[in-house]
Amino acid sequence: DDGISEDEEEDAKAGDGVLGEPSTTISTMSSDEDADTCPICLNTFSNQPVATPENCEHYFCLDCILAWSKNANSCPVDRITFNSIYLRKSYGGKVQKMITVQKTVKEDEVETVDLDLEQTNCEVCHGSDREDRLLLCDGCDAGYHMECLTPPLDTVPVEEWFCPECYIDRSTNSGCIHTL
Repeated sequence: DDGISEDEEEDAKAGDGVLGEPSTTISTMSSDEDADTCPICLNTFSNQPVATPENCEHYFCLDCILAWSKNANSCPVDRITFNSIYLRKSYGGKVQKMITVQKTVKEDEVETVDLDLEQTNCEVCHGSDREDRLLLCDGCDAGYHMECLTPPLDTVPVEEWFCPECYIDRSTNSGCIHTL
């Protein structure tokens, strides 16, 4: 007897893999066990360019992380936000280039949009006031106040309305138009 119990001998053998090499135990396995595959497409890194977000060390196919960054500028693995991506020639390779990504709007953020809409001015008096009396031509979108027309109109036309220029153009090109 060499002082080792059968259970201790079994445990010692369990630590050895095939041909006496140490086997990988759960305590030595990392969450990045498949570190040589892209977490987005799950393809193995070969000769394609790879990239890492600026704030973490996760590797992705360059095309995958660029496509991802169009929708979210956070790492797909740990959700750390980034504003640039480091291009690398290969997995584990040196940084060759820094690529700045567009900041994406998150769902909980409100994107402010400047609604500085073009005002339509009357072609006769050049005013943009009295919008309720401003007619828009159905041919060219030019604006005319009803009282600035010759002859002036008292009511908004129910059907299509064409400005004097479009009315003349349409009547000479396609017969008589009875809308003015």
